[in-house]
Amino acid sequence: MGKLDGKKALVLCASGGIGFGIASELMNEGARVAVTGRTAERLHEARSLMPIEETLQVDHAFPGATRPVVEKLIEKWGGLDILVLHSPAPVKGYVEYLKPEDWKDGFQKIYLSPLEALQGALPALKKSLSPRVIFVLSTAAREPIPGLPISSSLRAGLVSLCKSLSRELASEQITVNAILPGYTRSGDPLITGGAGHIEQTVPLKRLAEPFEHGRLAAFLASPESAYITGQAIAVDGGLIRA
Repeated sequence: MGKLDGKKALVLCASGGIGFGIASELMNEGARVAVTGRTAERLHEARSLMPIEETLQVDHAFPGATRPVVEKLIEKWGGLDILVLHSPAPVKGYVEYLKPEDWKDGFQKIYLSPLEALQGALPALKKSLSPRVIFVLSTAAREPIPGLPISSSLRAGLVSLCKSLSRELASEQITVNAILPGYTRSGDPLITGGAGHIEQTVPLKRLAEPFEHGRLAAFLASPESAYITGQAIAVDGGLIRA
Protein backbone atom coordinates (compact mmCIF):
# COMPACT_ATOMS: atom_id res chain seq x y z
CA MET A 1 0.00 0.00 0.00
CA GLY A 2 1.33 3.40 -0.98
CA LYS A 3 0.76 6.73 0.76
CA LEU A 4 -1.02 8.05 -2.32
CA ASP A 5 -3.12 5.07 -3.37
CA GLY A 6 -5.91 6.19 -5.68
CA LYS A 7 -4.94 9.86 -5.62
CA LYS A 8 -5.14 11.69 -8.94
CA ALA A 9 -2.04 13.71 -9.78
CA LEU A 10 -1.02 15.96 -12.63
CA VAL A 11 2.65 16.90 -13.10
CA LEU A 12 3.49 19.66 -15.57
CA CYS A 13 6.63 19.46 -17.71
CA ALA A 14 7.33 15.87 -16.72
CA SER A 15 8.45 14.12 -19.90
CA GLY A 16 12.02 14.11 -18.56
CA GLY A 17 14.39 15.37 -15.88
CA ILE A 18 13.07 16.60 -12.54
CA GLY A 19 9.43 16.45 -13.58
CA PHE A 20 9.80 12.83 -14.64
CA GLY A 21 11.50 12.01 -11.34
CA ILE A 22 8.59 13.54 -9.44
CA ALA A 23 5.98 11.72 -11.53
CA SER A 24 7.74 8.40 -10.98
CA GLU A 25 7.84 8.80 -7.20
CA LEU A 26 4.16 9.75 -7.07
CA MET A 27 3.41 6.62 -9.05
CA ASN A 28 5.59 4.54 -6.71
CA GLU A 29 3.34 5.69 -3.86
CA GLY A 30 0.21 4.55 -5.71
CA ALA A 31 -1.02 7.74 -7.36
CA ARG A 32 -2.68 7.85 -10.76
CA VAL A 33 -0.41 10.19 -12.71
CA ALA A 34 -0.82 12.36 -15.79
CA VAL A 35 2.08 14.36 -17.19
CA THR A 36 2.45 17.14 -19.72
CA GLY A 37 5.23 17.64 -22.23
CA ARG A 38 6.01 19.91 -25.15
CA THR A 39 6.42 17.26 -27.84
CA ALA A 40 4.70 13.99 -28.64
CA GLU A 41 8.11 12.35 -29.05
CA ARG A 42 9.22 13.19 -25.51
CA LEU A 43 5.91 12.05 -24.09
CA HIS A 44 6.10 8.76 -25.99
CA GLU A 45 9.61 8.20 -24.65
CA ALA A 46 8.47 8.95 -21.09
CA ARG A 47 5.59 6.50 -21.39
CA SER A 48 7.95 3.82 -22.67
CA LEU A 49 9.97 4.17 -19.45
CA MET A 50 7.08 4.39 -17.00
CA PRO A 51 3.40 3.33 -17.12
CA ILE A 52 2.02 6.87 -17.02
CA GLU A 53 -1.77 6.85 -17.14
CA GLU A 54 -2.19 10.01 -19.23
CA THR A 55 0.22 12.06 -21.37
CA LEU A 56 -0.85 15.55 -22.42
CA GLN A 57 0.94 17.65 -25.03
CA VAL A 58 1.14 21.36 -24.24
CA ASP A 59 3.57 24.17 -24.99
CA HIS A 60 3.91 26.56 -22.05
CA ALA A 61 5.08 29.35 -24.36
CA PHE A 62 1.54 29.89 -25.64
CA PRO A 63 -0.82 32.00 -23.48
CA GLY A 64 -3.83 30.06 -22.26
CA ALA A 65 -2.45 26.67 -23.33
CA THR A 66 -2.38 24.90 -19.96
CA ARG A 67 -5.81 25.63 -18.51
CA PRO A 68 -7.95 23.78 -21.11
CA VAL A 69 -5.63 20.76 -20.90
CA VAL A 70 -6.04 20.65 -17.13
CA GLU A 71 -9.81 21.07 -17.33
CA LYS A 72 -10.09 18.33 -19.96
CA LEU A 73 -8.13 15.90 -17.76
CA ILE A 74 -10.29 16.73 -14.72
CA GLU A 75 -13.44 16.13 -16.74
CA LYS A 76 -12.11 12.75 -17.87
CA TRP A 77 -10.91 11.68 -14.42
CA GLY A 78 -13.76 13.20 -12.46
CA GLY A 79 -11.45 15.14 -10.16
CA LEU A 80 -7.89 15.97 -9.12
CA ASP A 81 -6.02 15.73 -5.81
CA ILE A 82 -2.43 16.72 -6.55
CA LEU A 83 -1.15 19.44 -8.87
CA VAL A 84 2.60 19.76 -9.43
CA LEU A 85 3.47 23.04 -11.14
CA HIS A 86 6.77 22.55 -12.94
CA SER A 87 7.84 24.82 -15.82
CA PRO A 88 10.45 25.03 -18.61
CA ALA A 89 13.76 26.82 -18.17
CA PRO A 90 13.94 30.35 -19.60
CA VAL A 91 16.66 31.79 -21.79
CA LYS A 92 20.02 32.49 -20.17
CA GLY A 93 21.90 35.77 -20.39
CA TYR A 94 22.81 38.92 -18.53
CA VAL A 95 20.34 41.76 -18.00
CA GLU A 96 22.34 44.09 -20.22
CA TYR A 97 21.79 41.86 -23.24
CA LEU A 98 18.39 40.28 -22.66
CA LYS A 99 15.60 41.53 -24.91
CA PRO A 100 12.08 42.45 -23.75
CA GLU A 101 10.85 39.42 -25.71
CA ASP A 102 13.05 37.17 -23.56
CA TRP A 103 11.43 38.50 -20.40
CA LYS A 104 7.93 38.17 -21.84
CA ASP A 105 8.62 34.59 -22.92
CA GLY A 106 10.04 33.74 -19.49
CA PHE A 107 7.09 35.32 -17.70
CA GLN A 108 4.67 33.28 -19.80
CA LYS A 109 6.51 29.97 -19.31
CA ILE A 110 7.54 30.29 -15.67
CA TYR A 111 4.76 32.37 -14.13
CA LEU A 112 1.58 32.65 -16.18
CA SER A 113 1.42 29.10 -17.55
CA PRO A 114 1.50 27.38 -14.12
CA LEU A 115 -0.89 29.99 -12.75
CA GLU A 116 -3.37 29.30 -15.56
CA ALA A 117 -3.11 25.58 -14.83
CA LEU A 118 -3.77 26.23 -11.14
CA GLN A 119 -6.84 28.33 -11.90
CA GLY A 120 -8.19 25.53 -14.06
CA ALA A 121 -7.57 22.96 -11.33
CA LEU A 122 -8.88 24.85 -8.29
CA PRO A 123 -12.57 23.86 -8.62
CA ALA A 124 -11.57 20.18 -8.56
CA LEU A 125 -8.98 20.63 -5.81
CA LYS A 126 -11.59 22.26 -3.59
CA LYS A 127 -13.67 19.07 -3.85
CA SER A 128 -10.73 16.78 -3.01
CA LEU A 129 -10.40 15.26 0.46
CA SER A 130 -6.63 15.85 0.46
CA PRO A 131 -5.77 18.60 -2.03
CA ARG A 132 -2.14 19.48 -2.65
CA VAL A 133 -0.41 22.11 -4.79
CA ILE A 134 3.35 21.82 -5.23
CA PHE A 135 5.45 24.36 -7.10
CA VAL A 136 8.78 23.14 -8.50
CA LEU A 137 11.08 26.16 -8.69
CA SER A 138 14.85 26.46 -8.17
CA THR A 139 17.41 27.48 -5.58
CA ALA A 140 17.69 30.60 -7.77
CA ALA A 141 14.48 31.75 -6.08
CA ARG A 142 16.45 32.18 -2.85
CA GLU A 143 19.98 32.85 -4.10
CA PRO A 144 20.23 34.36 -7.61
CA ILE A 145 22.42 32.49 -10.08
CA PRO A 146 24.69 34.58 -12.35
CA GLY A 147 23.50 34.60 -15.93
CA LEU A 148 19.97 33.56 -14.99
CA PRO A 149 18.20 36.79 -14.01
CA ILE A 150 14.90 35.77 -15.60
CA SER A 151 14.75 32.50 -13.71
CA SER A 152 16.04 34.02 -10.46
CA SER A 153 13.62 36.95 -10.35
CA LEU A 154 10.48 35.18 -11.58
CA ARG A 155 10.94 32.14 -9.36
CA ALA A 156 11.52 34.40 -6.36
CA GLY A 157 8.14 35.94 -7.15
CA LEU A 158 6.59 32.48 -7.23
CA VAL A 159 7.86 31.79 -3.71
CA SER A 160 5.86 34.83 -2.60
CA LEU A 161 2.87 33.60 -4.60
CA CYS A 162 3.16 30.22 -2.90
CA LYS A 163 2.96 31.91 0.50
CA SER A 164 0.02 34.08 -0.58
CA LEU A 165 -1.86 31.10 -1.98
CA SER A 166 -1.23 29.03 1.14
CA ARG A 167 -3.12 31.62 3.17
CA GLU A 168 -5.78 32.22 0.53
CA LEU A 169 -6.58 28.51 0.15
CA ALA A 170 -6.12 27.40 3.76
CA SER A 171 -9.86 27.52 4.45
CA GLU A 172 -10.29 24.91 1.71
CA GLN A 173 -7.63 22.70 3.36
CA ILE A 174 -5.48 23.02 0.21
CA THR A 175 -1.79 23.01 1.11
CA VAL A 176 0.59 24.94 -1.13
CA ASN A 177 4.34 24.35 -0.96
CA ALA A 178 7.39 24.77 -3.17
CA ILE A 179 10.40 22.57 -3.89
CA LEU A 180 13.65 24.38 -4.73
CA PRO A 181 15.88 21.95 -6.66
CA GLY A 182 19.61 22.51 -6.76
CA TYR A 183 21.95 21.16 -9.41
CA THR A 184 20.46 17.92 -10.71
CA ARG A 185 22.04 15.19 -12.80
CA SER A 186 19.38 14.66 -15.46
CA GLY A 187 19.09 17.40 -18.06
CA ASP A 188 19.71 20.30 -15.67
CA PRO A 189 20.12 23.38 -17.88
CA LEU A 190 22.08 25.20 -15.18
CA ILE A 191 25.04 22.85 -15.44
CA THR A 192 27.25 24.47 -18.05
CA GLY A 193 30.75 23.96 -16.68
CA GLY A 194 30.66 20.19 -16.43
CA ALA A 195 29.34 18.02 -13.62
CA GLY A 196 32.73 17.65 -11.96
CA HIS A 197 33.16 21.40 -11.64
CA ILE A 198 29.61 21.89 -10.35
CA GLU A 199 29.90 19.11 -7.79
CA GLN A 200 32.77 20.93 -6.11
CA THR A 201 30.50 23.91 -5.37
CA VAL A 202 28.00 21.69 -3.50
CA PRO A 203 28.79 20.89 0.15
CA LEU A 204 27.73 17.24 -0.33
CA LYS A 205 30.03 17.07 -3.40
CA ARG A 206 27.49 15.52 -5.72
CA LEU A 207 24.52 16.40 -7.90
CA ALA A 208 20.94 15.55 -6.97
CA GLU A 209 19.12 12.74 -8.71
CA PRO A 210 15.65 13.55 -10.10
CA PHE A 211 13.97 11.01 -7.83
CA GLU A 212 15.26 12.87 -4.76
CA HIS A 213 13.04 15.81 -5.63
CA GLY A 214 10.29 13.28 -6.28
CA ARG A 215 10.56 11.87 -2.79
CA LEU A 216 9.98 15.29 -1.27
CA ALA A 217 7.04 15.85 -3.62
CA ALA A 218 5.55 12.50 -2.59
CA PHE A 219 5.86 13.48 1.07
CA LEU A 220 4.28 16.90 0.49
CA ALA A 221 1.43 15.17 -1.34
CA SER A 222 0.89 12.62 1.43
CA PRO A 223 -1.38 12.67 4.52
CA GLU A 224 1.72 13.14 6.72
CA SER A 225 2.20 16.66 5.36
CA ALA A 226 -1.34 17.92 5.98
CA TYR A 227 -0.12 20.62 8.41
CA ILE A 228 2.72 21.86 6.21
CA THR A 229 1.84 24.75 3.93
CA GLY A 230 3.40 27.95 2.61
CA GLN A 231 6.91 26.48 2.71
CA ALA A 232 9.73 26.59 0.15
CA ILE A 233 12.10 23.68 0.74
CA ALA A 234 15.50 23.39 -0.94
CA VAL A 235 16.82 20.04 -2.16
CA ASP A 236 20.31 21.24 -2.93
CA GLY A 237 22.95 19.34 -0.96
CA GLY A 238 23.51 22.40 1.23
CA LEU A 239 24.22 24.76 -1.69
CA ILE A 240 22.20 27.77 -0.50
CA ARG A 241 24.31 29.77 1.95
CA ALA A 242 21.57 31.86 3.56
